[in-house]
Amino acid sequence: MSVDITWLEDKFFKRNLSESEKSVLSNLKEFKHRQSERIIEQGKPGGRLFILYAGKVGVEVISNGTRSHIVDIKEGNMIGEFSFLSGKETRADVIAMENCVVYMLTKEQFEIIMSSECQLAYDIFQRMLESSSHALINLEYKLLPFLKVVSEKVRNIPLIVKILPVIFVILYMLAFFYISWKDFSY
Repeated sequence: MSVDITWLEDKFFKRNLSESEKSVLSNLKEFKHRQSERIIEQGKPGGRLFILYAGKVGVEVISNGTRSHIVDIKEGNMIGEFSFLSGKETRADVIAMENCVVYMLTKEQFEIIMSSECQLAYDIFQRMLESSSHALINLEYKLLPFLKVVSEKVRNIPLIVKILPVIFVILYMLAFFYISWKDFSY
């Protein structure tokens, strides 16, 4: 199956593409993934950007041996934009939640687009920013309940426990100045 340019125009770029833009985009590679298949593996080299043509994926992070679900991404969105832009290792697993089809854009292909199709490169950057902000906003909503719990627990800590580190620092500073003063008084 070849790249569905009409879909890219209607659903992804939301504008008519020029013939030269269509030609460049026709070089994207298409990959099919079955449900539960890993599309991106955390800790692997980046440099690839995926457009989710069909299906739904979940973004998960493994930290300290614990897997956390970050966000679900539906068709028409991008995945892999953080490692694509940074050139660093991927920061999350992206797993197909249902059968998926993705179009892959490599760094080399994007460099060609940037040099020959400025408007298309701008549109891709804009979509990367939209996709990234969606993930960050979703993460913020997941963190709010946790931050409320932490805030309540901090409020319930006895005053002496809150003040003890300050007292320790003051005593340490006084001891330091006393020793310094004693050594320099001849």
